[in-house]
Amino acid sequence: MLGLAHPSVEAIAASVVGSTVEVRFRVPVPPLVWDSTLGPVHAAKGHPWAKGHGFEVEDDKGRVAITRVNLSATVATLHLARTLKNDAVVRYAMTQDAEGPKGYRGGEPDGRTGELVDSATTEGLDATTVDAVAKHGSATFTGAFAGHGRRDRLAVDGLASGAVIVAHAESEITASSVYTGASGAVKIRIRSDLRHHGVAFEMPLSLPSPSE
Repeated sequence: MLGLAHPSVEAIAASVVGSTVEVRFRVPVPPLVWDSTLGPVHAAKGHPWAKGHGFEVEDDKGRVAITRVNLSATVATLHLARTLKNDAVVRYAMTQDAEGPKGYRGGEPDGRTGELVDSATTEGLDATTVDAVAKHGSATFTGAFAGHGRRDRLAVDGLASGAVIVAHAESEITASSVYTGASGAVKIRIRSDLRHHGVAFEMPLSLPSPSE
């Protein structure tokens, strides 16, 4: 919006409860949800954060494995494989995988990224309907797509809800899921993704005293 700060999913507090970490967020449109269309984050076999959806936990003993993350309206609860030691921190979308290609990889699955978004359903002024050709069992559509790009959201019968463009050319796009409708001419509704995404952060964690 002109003259206004753009809202985002912003971490405001984090606390340790046993072997879990609770991160509280400012969420423009609750509840918090995952956007898995980018593909898994930290996906290398055996990676301690492979189940963290972009969250990262570390202490003076090294990286701490995240076994699962539960979401509520405004809180992410990280379940850890062990209790935390000294100098613990929780992060989100801060660490680029060393296994990936060299260079900046922000927004890619092997770069600094995460899957946390809010539930906004706003449709922007750029929303449009495109005449295209689809093939049953394929994620590729042909048509005039010059005004669109990666991460734009797609809507057409036969395509999973929440699908986005993952590869783009002027006359062809690839969706994040396979089209299951009948082959032939279709009308695809395309719009920008106006959901609010999680902002990268790092927060120190205070451990409970033994008496707590």
